[in-house]
Amino acid sequence: MIINKDSCLYNLPAGLALKDLLILDSIRFTIELIEHNYLSLYKELETISFNFENENYTRNLIPVFNNCWSLIDNCQRLINQYKLLPSDNDHQLIKEISYITPLRNTFQHMDERINECLFEAEMPFYGVVSWEVKLTEGEMTQKFFLISSLYIPRGKLMHRVKKKENPKNILVDISLETFIRKGRKPNVKFEKIDVNITRLFNQIISLIKQFESKLDEVFMNQNATKTDWSKRRDIMLKINY
Repeated sequence: MIINKDSCLYNLPAGLALKDLLILDSIRFTIELIEHNYLSLYKELETISFNFENENYTRNLIPVFNNCWSLIDNCQRLINQYKLLPSDNDHQLIKEISYITPLRNTFQHMDERINECLFEAEMPFYGVVSWEVKLTEGEMTQKFFLISSLYIPRGKLMHRVKKKENPKNILVDISLETFIRKGRKPNVKFEKIDVNITRLFNQIISLIKQFESKLDEVFMNQNATKTDWSKRRDIMLKINY
């Protein structure tokens, strides 16, 4: 888990202002959404890897692209939520993942750009997901591609690979190749972008650890007492009538 149960994000001091409590717990929830997106994506890609040549395997790419784009969307939410907190360094911590903002903005307005991206740019609407894995010790690494629409070849398909040693049965370099829109009409252009989802997730883990450390320091300086919110967090209700 990215957040341990003894984390300050699970045990926020009750003496905090209500606004701060709500912001910090919304950050906690968003982090858990990101983790769910990544682990679900990884599991789907792992299943595809081990069943790629199985004729009885039913192909379904929807969960892959849903989790991939949801992860990016939730990363942008994390950025926006973090910016609601006070900062003495212009929120430098979160700037490490700010490169996903143009990508997320393109995705948010993709429905308005159907004609542009589908017909003018001739790009797969939801992009291409790729990853690498070595399934058998001693054999070559395999690279997989999932294309989110019809594959209509335009000349030869060329892909440059860099030889490297990958651990057995571990998916590496999970990536999303898509596009971002730049400029305004009539000078609109589409630029391909390749986002390494594995790297993005590891960056999230790193910055959250730094964030937790900073929060612990702040709460310690304030002599704040941590509170167990387990009975008042993520509540389920049922009404009989």
